Amino acid sequence: MAKLWEVQASGLDPKVDAFLSSTAVDKRLLPQDLMGSVAHAKMLGDRGVLSADVSAALVAELESLLSEA
Repeated sequence: MAKLWEVQASGLDPKVDAFLSSTAVDKRLLPQDLMGSVAHAKMLGDRGVLSADVSAALVAELESLLSEA
């Protein structure tokens, strides 16, 4: 499957592809990223940027993703 940054159908050199791939790091950072997003959604609700309902819905969904991670 072609990637967005590929300009040739032959694909990237495997060494370049490995260098550009951040999946392993992303997986390790996912829980911390989600916890930060939960805190941010709560803060936006506390400050009135988001309604309480929207903030609570975001927090619930993010916490659901966190439990899956």
